[in-house]
Amino acid sequence: MMSLQTEPVTKPRITAPTAQPKENESFALTCNTVHATTIRWTRNGASVPSGAKLSGDNKTLTFSNVKRGDAGEYRCEARNLVSTNMSDPYTLTVAYGPDKAQIEGAAFVRPGSSITLTCSADSVPTPEYQWKRNSTDIQEKTSKYTISKAAPEDEGLYTCVVKNPVTLRTFLLTL
Repeated sequence: MMSLQTEPVTKPRITAPTAQPKENESFALTCNTVHATTIRWTRNGASVPSGAKLSGDNKTLTFSNVKRGDAGEYRCEARNLVSTNMSDPYTLTVAYGPDKAQIEGAAFVRPGSSITLTCSADSVPTPEYQWKRNSTDIQEKTSKYTISKAAPEDEGLYTCVVKNPVTLRTFLLTL
């Protein structure tokens, strides 16, 4: 004889093995609750991405190769015959990059004039920057490098090193 569930479901809580997965790695979200007979997942208020797979009991949502497009706000809803309860949102951020890195700025300047070189890249989280002149570190750790009055000793090849602190991917650009 089947027993009917008479206890209300506990508030679901979403857990993950890591706070920020790297793009193209395996990743799973688990809906932790008690007394649920069904569990339903949503992302940004709609159905979950097609690349995600649900476990047989729907408690675990697995991405075999998580993509940056899988990022968003996930919730799980637990139900039984007497109650329904929704988890707090779990924001999934996927680490990727740096991609599409570039340096902007004038390649030639007159002595005494100012120049700003700007290094940028598509990356989550925000990348770390390091500037070099003729392969020597110039102790600038931001995305912009400014010379207020260009002098002959400022001449050379400028390299921006872009590194994602989570994926550990590095990109080198030279101007």
